[in-house]
Amino acid sequence: MINKIIHYCWFGGKQKPRSVRKCMETWKRHLPDYQLMEWNEDNFDINALPYVQAAYTHKKYAFVSDYVRLYALYNFGGIYFDTDIEVLKSFDDLLDAPAFIGYESPNCLGTAVIAAEKGNPVIKEFLDFYVNHVFDENDKTANSHIISRMLSEKGVNLNNQFLNFKDELYLYPLDYFIVKTYYDFQIHLSENSYSIHHCAATWLPWSLRIKWNLLSRVGSRGQKLYFFLHRLKSSIAGKK
Repeated sequence: MINKIIHYCWFGGKQKPRSVRKCMETWKRHLPDYQLMEWNEDNFDINALPYVQAAYTHKKYAFVSDYVRLYALYNFGGIYFDTDIEVLKSFDDLLDAPAFIGYESPNCLGTAVIAAEKGNPVIKEFLDFYVNHVFDENDKTANSHIISRMLSEKGVNLNNQFLNFKDELYLYPLDYFIVKTYYDFQIHLSENSYSIHHCAATWLPWSLRIKWNLLSRVGSRGQKLYFFLHRLKSSIAGKK
């Protein structure tokens, strides 16, 4: 059974903005008997792994958390939340799973919400990936894509459907945990929804984050036009 612990990361020492505090208030409201465990420089050795050390040195704290969230789940069990997760209802009825994760798009899993029993073997495999992985400050590949690729290589068909993988990991459709998707910026609420990921995209540089935030405000028609023009530009460039 998954422990009633909520893990989250806050590296860098900055004050939590109001948006983060508001999200955390929903954790306490809907999960009042869960222990909150913040991971930061005081309780995690950032020199424990070359990947983490390099990411921290470059102040890429989202990539530090890519490893630390898996470390926390494997060693303590519980649920990991990104700090831009808004909880909508209790997670109690999910805790009998060995581990769970949800989709962030129809073909890619998201790690903004991920949970596991202590010592889960699949989480250990994800964790071990980083032992020999070299951090590249120009590589913006989030661990959601890394984990999706690792599961695909094991034969998992990523199709936004529920799947019990070897009685070790449950995969849930995107309307369970992520809900607000990065590919269309729409909120896909349903009766299944446990949380909303507000997609702060903190791993992106400021220039791309500004573009991201603007896209989230222009509506679906504006977003579709932007992505159409972007694909058209790339197609023309590719023919030159």
